[in-house]
Amino acid sequence: MKYREKLLGPGEDWLGRYTSSIRDDRAIVYEVLETLKAHVAHLAEKGLMPRDAAARIIDLLDEAERRPELVLREEFEDVHEAVEAYLEDRLGSDAGWASLGRSRNDHVAAALRLRARKFLLALLGSMIRLRETLLSKAEQHVKTVVPAHTHFQPAQPTTLAHYLLSVEEALADSWRHIHSVLVEIVDKSPLGAGAAVGTSAPLDRRRLASLLGFREPVINTLYASSSRLFLYTAASAAYTAVLVLSRFAEDMVLWSHPSLGYVELPPAHLATSSLIPHKKNPVTMEILRARAYELLGDLLALAGIEAGLPSGYSLDLQEASRHAWRILREAVVAVRVAESLVVGLRATGRGAVEAERHPVVSPDLAEGLSLEKGVPYREAHRRVAEMLAEGLDPRTIAERLGLRGPLTPWESILSKKVLGSPAPGKVEEAIAAAWERARSDRALLAETTRTYVKGEEELGRLVAWVKGGAGGDSGDTQLPKA
Repeated sequence: MKYREKLLGPGEDWLGRYTSSIRDDRAIVYEVLETLKAHVAHLAEKGLMPRDAAARIIDLLDEAERRPELVLREEFEDVHEAVEAYLEDRLGSDAGWASLGRSRNDHVAAALRLRARKFLLALLGSMIRLRETLLSKAEQHVKTVVPAHTHFQPAQPTTLAHYLLSVEEALADSWRHIHSVLVEIVDKSPLGAGAAVGTSAPLDRRRLASLLGFREPVINTLYASSSRLFLYTAASAAYTAVLVLSRFAEDMVLWSHPSLGYVELPPAHLATSSLIPHKKNPVTMEILRARAYELLGDLLALAGIEAGLPSGYSLDLQEASRHAWRILREAVVAVRVAESLVVGLRATGRGAVEAERHPVVSPDLAEGLSLEKGVPYREAHRRVAEMLAEGLDPRTIAERLGLRGPLTPWESILSKKVLGSPAPGKVEEAIAAAWERARSDRALLAETTRTYVKGEEELGRLVAWVKGGAGGDSGDTQLPKA
């Protein structure tokens, strides 16, 4: 069975392979089958097709879920055409009922949304575990001094805990963004939208949505069937986590370099040279950093495919999904790699030594001159800078200016009183708040997941009702309770 042949005649095989999406459809075969199962069950419950035919179709779809190779045959244009051929080979004309009131356009959009939903759920779960790992490590390093950098120059003293909290908070922001995209944009059903303008079959689009655990339908049928904005939005949201982790990877590459040596990376994340025996190369962080750039290319391709089209479906859209899956898949992997590294991350103590080597308390001296002596800050800044230019150390500067300090990196850290600073008390407050935020997000994710499980259960009850009437009186209209 090939859609084109009755109108256009047989095509050339090599051109058919060029336009076929069957290899990419391997990523969504289960979602395609589940979507069609929900559609067929709904046709039966609405009395739009014979219940016994629906039961036989669903049995075959169940078989294909167990053996997807049955519907991943490369002579077909896509998995939808292959599934129809599979059903027709086994059922004959009764298989045609499955096509009533549907198009490949709305069904592939539904399958893509289901697949994206699974990726986002996996990513959100992995991100919570990473955030909790960062918090556990931060609790161990509230007093571990390292220099904070600006322009990658030693700037002011901080702690490893303070640094790790900065990564966790960035990931928390990314988490909320991803979750919002999941529930507000991805979690909508296009089923019943047909090719562009819906169908004459009296489908209940809200019921179809609930059968697959979608929160609600995409209202406009043209938008529902012919846009991949939801894929771009999901991928771009996931990419925010990759951005955070790419910067973290860069920090780990630099901080573990022998010239700094603030931290040691776990051996599993290192490799050595084929020529140079002493090398300890931070290879996982290098790969993570590189893939962040590669995924940016995928994100650009995804946006470009969507941006260049007129309204309505075009086959260009089938090329979008592979870019989205790569971004979503690699985002999950990046989070897991980072979590593994944080678990085994070890502070060396050299961060404190490095902080002592540089005049990182100079901002405190300038602020002290303003706060203690009433000197306008810009003037205070100038005086301290001039003394530093003379080669004076912070202790000598403090003596000349008649200041009490702070004179050491740790004293500087202790002097910081504002919310979110590296002072131990503030860090401990921030850790406690971050744990509470992570617990709240974990509970929110569990609640979100339960809504999808309810959808699976609802479809399961309807399928059981369909199969329960197979071979019997099709006049049995007692539907299962949702």
